[in-house]
Amino acid sequence: MKDPAVYLKKLIRPIRAFRTAIVNRQVINISKRNPFNPPQSSIDQNVQFLEDALQHHILNFWLPNVIDEKYGGYILNYIHQGRWLSERDKYATAQGRAVWFFANLAQSEYGTKEHLEIAKHGVEFLKQRMWDDEHGGFYWSVDFQGKNVIKNTKNMLAQCFPLYGLSEYVLAVKDPGSQALAKNLFQVIEDQAYDKENGGYIEEFSRDWRPLRIDEKASWGISSRSKSIDIEVHMLEALAKFHDIVSTSLVKQRLYELILIQCNTVFRKEIGANSDIYTENWIPLDTGHSNVVNYGHDLENMWLLTQAMETLGLPINVLLDYFRVIFDYVFEYGYDSVGKGIFYTGRFNQPATLRKKTRWAQAEGMIAALKMYELTKEKKYWILFTDLLDWCRNNLIDREFGEWFIGRDENGDIMDGNQRRWKTPYHHGRAILEGLKILKNMK
Repeated sequence: MKDPAVYLKKLIRPIRAFRTAIVNRQVINISKRNPFNPPQSSIDQNVQFLEDALQHHILNFWLPNVIDEKYGGYILNYIHQGRWLSERDKYATAQGRAVWFFANLAQSEYGTKEHLEIAKHGVEFLKQRMWDDEHGGFYWSVDFQGKNVIKNTKNMLAQCFPLYGLSEYVLAVKDPGSQALAKNLFQVIEDQAYDKENGGYIEEFSRDWRPLRIDEKASWGISSRSKSIDIEVHMLEALAKFHDIVSTSLVKQRLYELILIQCNTVFRKEIGANSDIYTENWIPLDTGHSNVVNYGHDLENMWLLTQAMETLGLPINVLLDYFRVIFDYVFEYGYDSVGKGIFYTGRFNQPATLRKKTRWAQAEGMIAALKMYELTKEKKYWILFTDLLDWCRNNLIDREFGEWFIGRDENGDIMDGNQRRWKTPYHHGRAILEGLKILKNMK
């Protein structure tokens, strides 16, 4: 592996350039800021709310509803009235996310042996029903019973989240079989999906890992040969967790590279934000839905970078200017300063155009703001955290049927639709668990 110091210098160089590269944005001298300490009563109230939200509005809803005792894996596809709609295909992305949540929960102070068993239940389904024994990697989807493959392409989201979940499960139980599968999966990704010429990971492949035609659409509707911030950020979180169980020089190198990609390559320095879609050699695609900033992705990317930096023992403050610029952009163009909450997307340097407020974007914004407060002790980030928390409390929690709504549309009405097949306790559950850790460390 190359000297990590070389990578660190590459990280520092673009950050130092931000002060002159970002037009009309000023980075204030950190030494002039006075640390803000919220009253203990405010911390306690937020802890109480998050603990209540975890127990009564996540766990009480999903357990035991999520467990498919007959066919294996997890039962999803619930609408906001708490009613299960029907049998739907099972997706490796959603199954892997649920494994991660229950394995992570089991290791927290709120976890039980039951949660470990639930995580194991999902792991077994991934191993037995969704792994491709012939070509390696996970299928995109199988039918509800797990007997038939519905879509056999190898999308990278369907590899990232099983890797994320398996790695967390191994941390919880030290299971050699699951660790071997995680190592096998990492090697398949390395051999088949890693772009050795340009770095990063291609979006989607055929079942036997052949490149698809450039005009073929991936499972998310973009070109299969493109690269997206979505794939790269989820590989970042997966490899940061995988590094906790397999810390080889190759894993470190890939994680260093993803840090560089996420804070530099996909960062549009003339704009002050990231854009979503790129060609294989990292040329931004500025057409259609590619020509937008996804505010939730930017904030999720920001705080997941802090985890990756911690994993590798790198100083997080190296990226603090980058984090500030990301926040400044989101809360200039993508934040509802009147009604609170984070909008979905918007054109460059323009107010948000897609003004729905999704559960996942609020959850990622909430934990990103709290993480920024932890790093800087600045009052504005604490206020943003509490404002987002209050918005979620008042607009997303389903107090009648349990769980959180998918989101609110631009008119403030409850959203429903295809996202229900992806609905797991991943984004908001993770935000709650991470938030509780930070808040309790502040006591």
